[in-house]
Amino acid sequence: MFVFYLLKMKRIILFWGILCSFLGAQAQQEPASTPSPTFPRHSLQIGIGDPTLIRLMYINRSGCPYYHLIDNDWFSPDTYRGKKTTLFPISLSYSYSLKKWLALGGMTTYNCYFYSEYERSTRKVVGQFEKHFFAFMPTIHFTWLNKKIVSLYSGGALGVAFLYTYSRGEHLWEVAPAFQLTFIGIRVGKTWYGFGEYGVGVKGFLATGVGYKF
Repeated sequence: MFVFYLLKMKRIILFWGILCSFLGAQAQQEPASTPSPTFPRHSLQIGIGDPTLIRLMYINRSGCPYYHLIDNDWFSPDTYRGKKTTLFPISLSYSYSLKKWLALGGMTTYNCYFYSEYERSTRKVVGQFEKHFFAFMPTIHFTWLNKKIVSLYSGGALGVAFLYTYSRGEHLWEVAPAFQLTFIGIRVGKTWYGFGEYGVGVKGFLATGVGYKF
């Protein structure tokens, strides 16, 4: 599974390389004498996504030493696992617009997954499993439709993820690649705005949130 995603990431990087080359050529066609337009260049965003891909790419990957804990094989006849809880990925990002159509920035995301182990006879908690996920990535966004209050964009991010696992007093830190590819996103608003995105990566397939331009 992990190798599969690495191969996918190579295709993603190739795609963005071709796209950047195309957009760069378009930018060079702009007249050199055109003055730089005045517009809000800074943007802060906070949002949530869906946890589906987080579990597929990181929590359930076969390289995890605690993989057997997740699949119930580890539990004895005297214990059982409680309800599994996965939080929605939370993201915080900042971007700076070099052009109206081009923005560079950074993003961090957090997600966690946990459950408790119970004794069958007393139903008391006898164990706890937690997995926390932190990702840090530089970002790039291309706005290809920019109206007064509505804009459409695409983007990508590639960075590093830190995974922390806790189980029955044992602690483990892991490092893995992290990425986010936004196929299409929409922003609605001026200074304050809402956004929605469809893509693939650490924010899941769908993400939404609010942002502020200044």
